[in-house]
Amino acid sequence: MKKLVLLSLSMAIICALNSCATLIGGSSYTAHVVAVGHPNASISVNGETKGVGTATFQWKRSQADNLAITLKEEGCEEQTTRFYTKSFRVMPLLGNIFIIGGIPGIIIDFATQSVWKPDTNERGVSKISVDAFLYEIIYDKCPAKKEKNNMQL
Repeated sequence: MKKLVLLSLSMAIICALNSCATLIGGSSYTAHVVAVGHPNASISVNGETKGVGTATFQWKRSQADNLAITLKEEGCEEQTTRFYTKSFRVMPLLGNIFIIGGIPGIIIDFATQSVWKPDTNERGVSKISVDAFLYEIIYDKCPAKKEKNNMQL
């Protein structure tokens, strides 16, 4: 009985001392996608349309290295841009070591995959905040349409 109470108390403490990365950023992030120069391009991820010209959706941090964004605009060839790398989030690890969480926090962060983020060294990826990233996609297979100048000389 004493072991059961001790185990229950230990689990309660682990849950109360949640991990740094899970608290700050969570196990998913918000992906903001912009089809640069193509406000009419359909944006889809894994065959699911997310928006036109721009899109916002949640994506699992563990899958930041497995993201394929497809653009399609009328009269243009479809283009898929793939993101193959993710980066390790160092600050939450340091937070677990020096501030809160400790070993249980580190274990929780790795178990929930909260330790990852998109790699901002990949073309078009930039950080907006700890839980939001911008993907600016250059639609190479569709030349940007120039506006016609209706001025008469």
